[in-house]
Amino acid sequence: MADTANQKFYYPDGGFVSFRQVTGDQPGVFYLHGTRSSIDSTKATFVERFCRDKGIAFTSLNFRGHGDSSGDFTDFTISDWFNDAVSILDNKTAGKQVIVGSSMGGWIMLLLALRRPDRVKGLVGISAAPDFTEMIMRLLPDTMKKDLFAKGIIYTPNEYDDIGDPWTLKLLEDGKKNLVLQSKITLDAPVILLHGDKDSVVPLKTALQTKDIIDAPKVKLLIQKDGEHNLSRPQELDILAKSIEEVRSYK
Repeated sequence: MADTANQKFYYPDGGFVSFRQVTGDQPGVFYLHGTRSSIDSTKATFVERFCRDKGIAFTSLNFRGHGDSSGDFTDFTISDWFNDAVSILDNKTAGKQVIVGSSMGGWIMLLLALRRPDRVKGLVGISAAPDFTEMIMRLLPDTMKKDLFAKGIIYTPNEYDDIGDPWTLKLLEDGKKNLVLQSKITLDAPVILLHGDKDSVVPLKTALQTKDIIDAPKVKLLIQKDGEHNLSRPQELDILAKSIEEVRSYK
């Protein structure tokens, strides 16, 4: 699907970020996947195909510890993944970008908008999960918190595998350095948030809070009826495509 095979952006320590690009018109689309996902997920490949069909420049990356990028998931933190996104944005893209962030990628999306405002044409969040580390800590029972501090890692159940999600103490503590929902987010770019009313991973109230805290020329929350966290049904992907077009063409 891509113009070439996945490329690699290397760090001085030998670690690398795998990324994929499609050449096309600006402003481009910069896709950020969610926790334990990749650039080969349903939504990422849909957005890539949409951009290819429309002749729009497209870039996506596998955060370290994901896909074919270096390292294991438990090696990294929000700060590391933000650095991955900045590295690709700064070094491998040109001009303003429509940043599309799914789940955890929605948190990174907001961090990019705050720290690289001149590079942002607009934002499209899909089940965005800003500050999710705070939610995890808040919901952990005391027994699991004790395990976390004693062992440095815990596993919480998810609906996709039997092992569950691994959360390290360093990840949850690092999240506090990157919180975005503590004060008003002022942006000079349009924002569209897509969220399912049946999302059992990131509650709808997170999307409502995110919408209310953003001060931007346009802020829309599109609530998907019976939508779950992945928002990958055909009708939801169609709304995603229209949202990207709307943000990209905003004057």
